[in-house]
Amino acid sequence: MCEEKGELRDVQLTDFYDKNYQQVENKGCGTTGSDDSHDFVLCKNKKVAYPLVGTAEGDFSCVADCPSTMRVMPGTTNCECIKRMEETRSEDVVQECVKECPLTHYDDSGTCMECSSLCHDVSSAGSRVCTGPAPDQCHACSYRSADGTCTSGCNPGQKAVPGTSDGTFICQACRSVYRCVNGDQVDEICPAGTYSNAEGTDCDPCPAGQYSGSAGSTSCTICPAGQFSARAESTSCTVCPADTFSSSAGSTSCQQCPAGTESTAGSTSCSPSASVQYSGCQAVILSGDSGTITSPGYPNMYPPYLRCSWTITVSRGRLAAIRFTGLGIELHANCFYDYLTVYDGPTSSGTQLGKFCGNTIPSPVVASGRTMHLVFISDHSVSGAGFSVKYTGLRTFLCDSNNGTCTSGCNPGQKAVPLTSDGTFICQACRSGYRCVNGDQVDEICPAGTYSNAEGTDCDPCPAGQYSGSASTVCQPCPAGQFSPQYSSSSCQSCPAGQFSNTTGSTSCQQCPTGTGSTRGSTSCSPQYSGCQNPAILSGDSGTITSPGYPGMYPPYLRCSWTITVSRGRLAAIRFTVLHIEASYSCSYDYLAVYDGATSSGTRLGKFCGSTIPSPVVASGRTMHLVFISDHSIGGAGFSAGYTGLRTDCNPGQKAVLRTSDGTFICQACRSGYRCVNGDQVDEICPAGTYSNAEGTDCDPCPAGQYSGSASTACQPCPAGQFSPQYSSSSCQSCPAGQFSNTTGSTSCQQCPTGTGSTRGSTSCSPQYSGCQDPAILSGDSGTITFPGYPGMYPPNLRCSWTITVSRGRRANIRFTSIQIETHSICNYDYLAVYDGPTSSGTQLGKFCGSTIPPPVEASGRTMHLVFISDHSVNGPGFSVEYAGV
Repeated sequence: MCEEKGELRDVQLTDFYDKNYQQVENKGCGTTGSDDSHDFVLCKNKKVAYPLVGTAEGDFSCVADCPSTMRVMPGTTNCECIKRMEETRSEDVVQECVKECPLTHYDDSGTCMECSSLCHDVSSAGSRVCTGPAPDQCHACSYRSADGTCTSGCNPGQKAVPGTSDGTFICQACRSVYRCVNGDQVDEICPAGTYSNAEGTDCDPCPAGQYSGSAGSTSCTICPAGQFSARAESTSCTVCPADTFSSSAGSTSCQQCPAGTESTAGSTSCSPSASVQYSGCQAVILSGDSGTITSPGYPNMYPPYLRCSWTITVSRGRLAAIRFTGLGIELHANCFYDYLTVYDGPTSSGTQLGKFCGNTIPSPVVASGRTMHLVFISDHSVSGAGFSVKYTGLRTFLCDSNNGTCTSGCNPGQKAVPLTSDGTFICQACRSGYRCVNGDQVDEICPAGTYSNAEGTDCDPCPAGQYSGSASTVCQPCPAGQFSPQYSSSSCQSCPAGQFSNTTGSTSCQQCPTGTGSTRGSTSCSPQYSGCQNPAILSGDSGTITSPGYPGMYPPYLRCSWTITVSRGRLAAIRFTVLHIEASYSCSYDYLAVYDGATSSGTRLGKFCGSTIPSPVVASGRTMHLVFISDHSIGGAGFSAGYTGLRTDCNPGQKAVLRTSDGTFICQACRSGYRCVNGDQVDEICPAGTYSNAEGTDCDPCPAGQYSGSASTACQPCPAGQFSPQYSSSSCQSCPAGQFSNTTGSTSCQQCPTGTGSTRGSTSCSPQYSGCQDPAILSGDSGTITFPGYPGMYPPNLRCSWTITVSRGRRANIRFTSIQIETHSICNYDYLAVYDGPTSSGTQLGKFCGSTIPPPVEASGRTMHLVFISDHSVNGPGFSVEYAGV
């Protein structure tokens, strides 16, 4: 290309020759000035620089050396770009030659190509930003997808997570139970009433009929029957109020009970009202194998408020069955109004076989045995022709399950199982653990003590030495130490004391050998202690106890016991006169043990052996228990001890405390929190609701307005918000809602003044808010909110709230058009509060009062909650705001 006089034209460049191929002399560097496309320019002893260099007239110039951004083409004297920029040459632009590609470009075979616009600019380290044109070839970028590709930013439903130290963020799928609306670093937990999964861009509201009770839910829970949820984003379900019902899960409302019926709160159905007097027919008892039952007045209209019942009993070995010949009962999907109910057995407590209404004739109904019970109910309105049924005692048309042949009935050991609606049965083998005696639909569970398998016609008794529970398929052998002397045992007996059984399946127990014995249920015998009355009962205030044979040697294998009871008001005590029992460490072989109280389960006061006389032993009350044990060897003279009933001589309100070894007592004042009535060693703890000090002989009751726990030395006044209406209280009651108590020690609570209220346990009353729907649910992308009665003065004691939900993908926004709310520096009296999210548990975006128009308020998501409060005085015109989804 050659530029001349502002125009471009082609030139064929041929070294040293003109167009006639005659050698010519170069007169310098420049163009030929010819319009011929084959004109040429020669550079004698020079290099041709291409493209344009400097300010030469053409697009090539003759130079001595190639510029720094160019190099000599191999085999020629021409210059070429070392590297050239990628921009395409137009009519007035030529490509630029460079030594190195800029850091924002990559080298594509000598051409500098620009990196993706998603790559970072040149880094501070001066490194190149890409290796190729694609976004995933960037060395650094602001955002990358999970596969490493650079992106312009994270999409909704993704969270920007810091990836590397160079500031790059990785776009990751939003966590389950969170929402990522803007594709930034923030993932907000889904509030209660909503749910989310990892794919969601937002938290989806629970639909009506469902709820989520806590933040961070992955799914919504369906409201159970008896409850409902009327709106979306519910955090809980509401219990159906009394006289309404909800028969299915996921209800959005409750149905009103029909007239003449009622229900309690949370009901799934209604029942006849207790105030309705049913009449018109009596309970009818029917027997025999065939007959007809009709509703009162059939085929004419049955009357209202009916409750009729029939009990059918057919012959033994047959099955009670009914077949409908006519049906015309008020229709309802669940037969709530008028209906005929059929039960298996003689009463309505049996299994319900069917509940019928409408006009469609049902299939025959067959009981499992010979009895069936029918109940017909009608309400106050809308009747019909009623019903007509024929009852029968089924015995025929029974077929064998193996070959399909019909017989006159099933055999013993088989059960009749309904096959089709025409009354045909299949004879099947009886289940294990059951018996099928009559060949009908009844398989009776085998009682305890018997067993059965599928082949048996009856339940076989367990043999002696074995037992079984109900519905058993086998019998179990009695364990060692037990026996079963007869068949049909439901349990095994323990071997009595003195006998044993060391094998399983025993039908009797063996007697222990002479000199040995056993306890109940033993599998072996051990040496038998003997030789003295056990226990010996001793009463009176003095006496002597000696070991058997004293002062001779006591025999081996002894277990002797004595129980001492002295007069009321005295303390049982013993004093040793002789002690000569085999000595051992901790008295492990032969010993005398003394217990406080009437048995060996009391506190052990001492364990004695050897020959050293112990100090006297005194019980805490009037009873003491002694046990003497000897083993198989090494005896002695034993012991002799005198017992007495010690007088304490302490007054009521005092406790007798043993002072010395001679049995003397010190009378001490009763401990605080205890009572000492008899002046003995016993001090009893004061029960809750009473108190005692050291001077008292008994525990005094706490007065009204006070309370105490057990062992109290004083009563405590009830705190404010609580009361105690009577004496001897162990706790105080909270003031009920609508009442308060602002002092301690109250015996009753005061009623809140008119226009105020309180919660349970309150110490004061607060204004009772009222006057508007709370909350008002607003949806859509635009609307207006004002206080009640705007632009008139708002009433006192108001609490109004609004929940705004705009379209998915938008943010809830409000703009004030007017505000005139009682002024206060921090809006403590009357105010409008705005919260982020659907409830007041969200972040507070602002709290407004006064008359200055605030700036617009925008939520972080699609929901916003507003609450307006007014106190008892000083009001104004209120406010008006416009909401929108932006």
